[in-house]
Amino acid sequence: MDIALQQAKHNKAELEKVLKHFKHDSLKYRAACFLIENMPGKYSILPYDSLDRYKNFLKIIPQNVLRRRIPGQRDV
Repeated sequence: MDIALQQAKHNKAELEKVLKHFKHDSLKYRAACFLIENMPGKYSILPYDSLDRYKNFLKIIPQNVLRRRIPGQRDV
């Protein structure tokens, strides 16, 4: 855990907030610890406008494609 928090650098405070938030729920706290401990070496590099590009992509997909039913899928 210490290694993961050290490597988090500027994000360390956010990870500590997560741990503090779940400290009274042992299962969620252990899950958060597991995720944080396994974070070193895993990262993502996104272009600064990647979210905007994703939103624009969703705008151009016809709505009927997004609502397409999967065979055997039931209405909820």
